[in-house]
Amino acid sequence: MSVKLIAFDLDGTFLNSQKEIPPENMTAIQLASDAGIYIVPASGRVYTGMPDALKLPFIRYYIVGNGLAVYDSHENRDLFSYEISYENAIQMFEFADSLNLPYDIYMNNKAYISYEHFERLGSIIKDPYILKFYRSIRLPIPDVRALVEKDHSKVQKIQLYFEDPALRLELLNTMPAQFPEFNITSSIPYNIEVNSALADKANALDILCRQLGFTTAEAMAFGDGINDIGMIRTAGLGIAMENAEAEVKASANYVTTHCNDAGVAHAIAHFVPSLYPSKK
Repeated sequence: MSVKLIAFDLDGTFLNSQKEIPPENMTAIQLASDAGIYIVPASGRVYTGMPDALKLPFIRYYIVGNGLAVYDSHENRDLFSYEISYENAIQMFEFADSLNLPYDIYMNNKAYISYEHFERLGSIIKDPYILKFYRSIRLPIPDVRALVEKDHSKVQKIQLYFEDPALRLELLNTMPAQFPEFNITSSIPYNIEVNSALADKANALDILCRQLGFTTAEAMAFGDGINDIGMIRTAGLGIAMENAEAEVKASANYVTTHCNDAGVAHAIAHFVPSLYPSKK
């Protein structure tokens, strides 16, 4: 296939388990860009949470917030945005409160979390690198719900956290039918991510490809989490990481090496060998 766009998740995919970017991955996307291929980070993060190392002149488009928007860094604007309405946000807060689940929100491209929920993260997120990252980009405030209620604000994304893995798995199965107005996914073993039903990495990839003048059949997409499955299935070449969840691997055309072994670079070299003339 002719690859015109490469989209990749960040955490557990383009980044290794220590939240660092393997040099081979950076080399691969630079070579791809030099060959005219669009490079598109596709993350649950908003643009302000993207690594500075990926805010580069040759990367113009970013799929953010699990597909709530495609951000155009050259024009400093969203090509589109699918936010959660105020009423739906309150509905999800009440659901989380009824189960005593900590939660945070993305709003206006910033992440907010109530003080009491921020303190609970340490007992929930067991991976020290994930915990450090989550704490670093979230702004603790007195009350997230009060912030949203103040101006009846829309919300970009809501994230629920779980101390009980069994409850998390149960709700991943039951919430989609209970809340059809939301897109229910997950990116790490401790969370459920809640977006507008229209916000999905697959939908964002499709819209972006069509705006650029081709279809998703000419896109390559990488991921490791449940929130990447739609994008992997939609792309002409969907690639799962060795460290991906079983359901993600089952959805992919190909399984590459671990995120700690520059799996993105390995797959690019395998499927687009013309980028590496010395390896022919």
